[in-house]
Amino acid sequence: MQDNKYIRSGYRVDYSLAECTWSMVERHNEVANIWSHLVGVPVFVALVVWVLSGRAELASEAWLEQAPFLVFVCGCGAAYTASVVFHPFLCHSHAALIMCSRLDYSGIVLIIMTSIMPGVYYG
Repeated sequence: MQDNKYIRSGYRVDYSLAECTWSMVERHNEVANIWSHLVGVPVFVALVVWVLSGRAELASEAWLEQAPFLVFVCGCGAAYTASVVFHPFLCHSHAALIMCSRLDYSGIVLIIMTSIMPGVYYG
């Protein structure tokens, strides 16, 4: 699954599902992508919980005022989750690469779509 001729090492090829999962803690060329998104998912979940719990300043406003922001944050969380699935499991098989790529690109489209809502609504 080497897609860049200038990167000569660090690729994982034909891993089992267990090896893909275990590779999340190994050193390779995808580890920064995995961990930067893996850490981001709980941040977005915590942000949604914080806003909905009433402790945030936004929570005092009507729910309709919070909706565009919450849609955006949920879109970010979903995109990061898709990326967390894509990066460890892309090395399982060619079919898994195709499926995970579609999932990752769908997450990218989702984050673009949901990022428009707050600007349109609040702007």
